[in-house]
Amino acid sequence: MKIEEFKLFTETNSWIFKHGEIDLEIPVHEEKLTQEQFSFMGKAFESIEQLKENAVTYLKHFVEHSCPYISSEAEEIIVTLFADSKKSIGKIYLNWEEDPYSLWKVTFSWDSNNWHPIELSRKNW
Repeated sequence: MKIEEFKLFTETNSWIFKHGEIDLEIPVHEEKLTQEQFSFMGKAFESIEQLKENAVTYLKHFVEHSCPYISSEAEEIIVTLFADSKKSIGKIYLNWEEDPYSLWKVTFSWDSNNWHPIELSRKNW
């Protein structure tokens, strides 16, 4: 992944790079994508598997009774990884094949060496 591979999408006001099936998204804060923003995305991308595992664990804690597929052996699909260096947050958007109409988001804060889940949400997709 290179900084110049991120393209500006005015509809979402963000820089996006398609990595396989996953959208890597950085919000627009400046006219150009900065090295600081790109490096923060790199930090999030290096942790993508950890973020996914932590997001699923976090979701299970709150919604496993109402959404049993989250606790099953069902495979979760990462749709988008979002990283905002200005706010020191990352967001991972997940979907499960058993519920193709739900998009789950878990927001993480970054504290110099760890990601901590702080919020979750679900929307129809």
